[in-house]
Amino acid sequence: MAAPTERLQNLEKIEAELANVLQTAASVLQELAKDKATIKQVETHSTLFLKQLNSVETELTREINYLTQVSTGQPHEGSSYGSSKVLQMARHRLRHARNETAKLDAKRGHAAAAAAAAAAAAAGGAARPAVQGPPPPYQATAGQPQPQPQPMGHQAPPGYGQQPTGQ
Repeated sequence: MAAPTERLQNLEKIEAELANVLQTAASVLQELAKDKATIKQVETHSTLFLKQLNSVETELTREINYLTQVSTGQPHEGSSYGSSKVLQMARHRLRHARNETAKLDAKRGHAAAAAAAAAAAAAGGAARPAVQGPPPPYQATAGQPQPQPQPMGHQAPPGYGQQPTGQ
């Protein structure tokens, strides 16, 4: 297919040919308007008119067919719309696949932690998996009781986790 500028140049040529067709038609009519029209001249101009008209019709039909093809969304060489749409859809599918993979990885991570806890419980270990957390807020000194961890769902006593004040 031709580039857009070539298409425009082709349409300009068709326009010039159409102007020639109209001039030829005017010549035929002028010859017929004469009192003593020459049949040979009328036939020559008429034949030329029909040839030029067929040429213009063929070129215009070709251009109309091209525009029909372009407007119906069929791929053609002068457009990148189809390719950009395919790329956009591929990126969308990639994002979706990454999201689904992340979900599966998260489920697998939770399942692995649950399996490790179950294995520890079956092996006689603690019922709860050991959680690595921050160090205790302070060290108990001789004579001070070590704070005991509270069962889940209970609140810690007031002052728990704060630095002791000097007495």
